[in-house]
Amino acid sequence: MREPDVILRWLPVVYGFAALGALIAIAGIGIWHTPLAPLANHGESAALLRSLLALPMPLVFAIWAGCDWRSKPFWIVALVAGSAIVLNAPLIITMLLALAIVLALATLGVPLGSVPPSSISSASTVSPGTQLGWAIGLIALSAALRLSVLDEPFERDLMVYAMVARSWLEGLDLYAQAWDHKPPAIYVVYAGAIGLLGQGPLAIWALGLIAFGCTLVGVKLAADRLAGPRAGLAAMAVWSVCGNDVLLQANQPNVEVFMNACLVWALVLLLPTAKNPNRPHNVLAAGLMFFLASVFKQIAVFPAVLAAVWLFWTGMTSGPEKSGTKATAALKSVAVLAIPGLIGWAVIFVAFSAAGTFDSFFYAAFSFNQSYSGSIFGNLARVVFAGVEHPYYVALFLTLFFLHWTTEKGPNRSLLLLLYVGSAIMVAAPGKLFPHYYQLLLPLLAISTGVFLTRHLPGASLVKSVLIALAPIWISFGYFTSPERLALVKYDAQDHGGAAVESREVGHWLAQNTTPETRVLHWGAEPGVYFWSGRPTPYRHSYNYPLFAGPRAQTMLKAFQTDIACRPPDIVVITIDPTRAEDPIRDMLAQSYSPMPTPLRLAFFEIWSGEMDLSACPQQSE
Repeated sequence: MREPDVILRWLPVVYGFAALGALIAIAGIGIWHTPLAPLANHGESAALLRSLLALPMPLVFAIWAGCDWRSKPFWIVALVAGSAIVLNAPLIITMLLALAIVLALATLGVPLGSVPPSSISSASTVSPGTQLGWAIGLIALSAALRLSVLDEPFERDLMVYAMVARSWLEGLDLYAQAWDHKPPAIYVVYAGAIGLLGQGPLAIWALGLIAFGCTLVGVKLAADRLAGPRAGLAAMAVWSVCGNDVLLQANQPNVEVFMNACLVWALVLLLPTAKNPNRPHNVLAAGLMFFLASVFKQIAVFPAVLAAVWLFWTGMTSGPEKSGTKATAALKSVAVLAIPGLIGWAVIFVAFSAAGTFDSFFYAAFSFNQSYSGSIFGNLARVVFAGVEHPYYVALFLTLFFLHWTTEKGPNRSLLLLLYVGSAIMVAAPGKLFPHYYQLLLPLLAISTGVFLTRHLPGASLVKSVLIALAPIWISFGYFTSPERLALVKYDAQDHGGAAVESREVGHWLAQNTTPETRVLHWGAEPGVYFWSGRPTPYRHSYNYPLFAGPRAQTMLKAFQTDIACRPPDIVVITIDPTRAEDPIRDMLAQSYSPMPTPLRLAFFEIWSGEMDLSACPQQSE
């Protein structure tokens, strides 16, 4: 292992170039107007440039591992790792590159294996005050970074959750009168934030930061239990960077941030049972965490099932000598893990049945989602041969998986491997591979990075060095641009990014130029129009996707037409959608409404005014 002064001598040189490249990139996308701005206004360019900026990372990690930079094996490891984090190759190729990294490190004799507990306790003493200080500092820094883009144009999912939650607060029934297709937990937390802080960006900021902080503490405790407090500090540092990554939309509270907060605590609770399976209270609490994660998104069932498999296997390989007794004890552990989910979902089903809205709930949360996602097994098969998005995360995730597989020992190994598989399935199963899906990889990635780095990185410089090493991810396309530019980079200026920016402008214009009694209809897929206006959604659907897809699309479309005819809007905000040739709602509205003059210069929206004849309402003709 190289001495700390040698390591730190190389870090400024390597990362000075990375920082310079990041600053040039930042200037090119927004601080100054340059010819690079149009090129960089979409996520693909941002991801490519950041991948190039991340190329020095393998060099530094190889130096940390104690490799001589003048040797041929060092450059083999660095080049293979660099290829893995840059290439948008098929997943199977990235898997092979990750395995090659692990094998190359093994040939170099890098000490990546398990550390005896005695070594952990003696070499990893970190005062509670230091740990608390780092945790508070990282959360405070994240809070400040997010505040700097407080009013960024939000991703449409968040706007849907906010508007459904607002309608629920107004007394409307979930799914039956305020429609979306997620399980109910996301609307509960959004309703709580909006009820306390109002319908505005502060509520979104608070939700994201709370989930980030809960996950940070869980990441630290999990790494603590695996490799001691120093690993916990390093894991927190990694999480503070990855958990704020704007290209994965991680600074916004989509469902994945809440799932991560639940799932990482399930891991924290299960880790002690690896050494002592007789901990039913831990298993029960972990089952509760899995249940809570599933009420945000049902795909949490995959790691839960794999955790149950692990519990059964652990019970069968330890405990009483008699095989029958072992099987009984193992099945009891599985049952204890499943109890919170079975009871919790039963309560949800009964509650919606008692409210008379079970049919609407089941269609939205299950039937529609099945048609939306398609075949889970087909999705998993396609992902294996599809090009990898965000290769720096996928490559590191796979490398850490193989490191656990080939070098780890002890009872925690099988639990970690199964949860790695469960996390990967959660990302791939829906079949869409949106950027925010990849957030589900990050907690395990942070925990394992902290564990493995702790084994050979000097203690005094551990957290500082990790933060420096991950600087390209943190600063490139980070929080130094304007909130508007951030949306354009995340979602593409010609797509949802441009529409999200304009939806905020339209919402502000509505708030300033209409009264609260003015009934506004937004026809399109940008509910930010409602959110930024500060008013609730007057109709069941805040966006129109479910009216064109799903088993009940035609039925819901006709019901929506009737609702508009009987409660006609005063103002209509139309999302321009040249890809949709047939649009009966737009055709219906065009008979009574026409574009109105406004000072706004809009490329994605039109604002119409007019008056609809109530005779079109079926109730009027009866």
